[in-house]
Amino acid sequence: MSFFRENDWRDDLSEQLEALRGEIASLRRDASRKSSRAVASTRHTGEDVFEAIRDYFNPPKSFYQRGSRLASDNPGTTAAAALVGVALVGLAATFFLSQSSRTEQRDYPGTPTPPPSDN
Repeated sequence: MSFFRENDWRDDLSEQLEALRGEIASLRRDASRKSSRAVASTRHTGEDVFEAIRDYFNPPKSFYQRGSRLASDNPGTTAAAALVGVALVGLAATFFLSQSSRTEQRDYPGTPTPPPSDN
C-alpha cells in the first residue's frame, strides 16, 4: 500500500510542477509583451523629445537664406562689419598685452626688493 501512496505523492508533485511551468511560461509571455510595448512607447517618446529639441535649437532655413541675401545685397556693410571686428580684436589684444607688461613691474608682497642701482 505504501507504493500507491508514494506514486500518488509523486503524481501530485509532477502535476503541480507542470502547472507551475505553464504559469511561468504564461508570465514570461506577458512580460515579453509588456516590455515590447514599453520599449516601443519609450522609443516614440524619445523621438518626440528629440524632434522638439532639434526644432527648438535649429532656426528655420529662411533665417540662413535671409542672412546670405542681405550680405550679398550690401557688400559694403559686410566689409565694414569685418573691419570693426578686426579693430575690436586689435584693441582687446593691446589691452591684454599692456596689462601683462604692467604686472611684471609690480612689487608683490613677500618678495624681496632689489637694492637701488647706483647709476
